[in-house]
Amino acid sequence: ENKAQLLEKYRSTYIAILDNTVVDHDREFSELAKRVYEKFGYQAIYMPFVQSEPAVLRIPSPRVGKHRVDDLRKEV
Repeated sequence: ENKAQLLEKYRSTYIAILDNTVVDHDREFSELAKRVYEKFGYQAIYMPFVQSEPAVLRIPSPRVGKHRVDDLRKEV
């Protein structure tokens, strides 16, 4: 609900959110995680990358040769 405000202040950085409050931010995720876990201990802390549109990952489907498909059908 406050995405516009977060984008204005933290665009292109990772933020650490604990109890609905931004407690830290950094351009490097590992540095942010290190500081936050040292300060607050190991607990559930939401650390998203702030960007206007979500990143889309395209993962190709594994290719299976026709002969392997025929073998798999025989097993079923």
